[in-house]
Amino acid sequence: RRYIAFAKPGDLAWRTLSYDGDDDDDGFKFLIDDAIYFKCNFYGCLNSGEIVLFEDLHGAHPKAVEFVPQPPNFHGGRTCYLFALGENLCMTCRDPCDDDDDYEYNGYTIFKLDMDTKSWEKIYSLGDRSLFLGNCCTFTVAAADYPGCKPNCIYSTEESIHVESIGIYEVEKNRDKDIGLEPFPMSKQVEHLIPSLSPPVWIIPYPL
Repeated sequence: RRYIAFAKPGDLAWRTLSYDGDDDDDGFKFLIDDAIYFKCNFYGCLNSGEIVLFEDLHGAHPKAVEFVPQPPNFHGGRTCYLFALGENLCMTCRDPCDDDDDYEYNGYTIFKLDMDTKSWEKIYSLGDRSLFLGNCCTFTVAAADYPGCKPNCIYSTEESIHVESIGIYEVEKNRDKDIGLEPFPMSKQVEHLIPSLSPPVWIIPYPL
């Protein structure tokens, strides 16, 4: 069984969250891919594409409750990530290839959430932002603040056994045709330093 746990400053132990929608005895329905603090609340996205809201974190019975259903025509089992784009909460999901290789991905689909109507809109641009994503490390930056950083691109570390899955996804170029990731250039020495399924190490410099 899987749980999500949290700890606040001063806590002496981790606390687990219950999930009202988890009626699976093995806990496989409650698979959190990512979490985010957005507009004074904590949200998580499930592997199924649903968004949950974390409630009563200061109370006796902290829990996750269903907040928004998955986007229309969404097929579960894809890795999803949450991020803020301006004043909007967004989610991006990896699109698997059509072949039988479970570790290869074709691209990304990006959704924007309307918090009032709780409806999803598919979007095709990040504007002047760059999205950095990976295992528990997802954020956007203004590309102009970082020389060499490409706007409207996703910098990705795939959860894959293949090093070539690490790369840059240009959103505009892939809008009408699936081009996929542009791999990062690497030396042989660097390849040996990358373990399978490792979390990313994004270095966030402060603009001068």
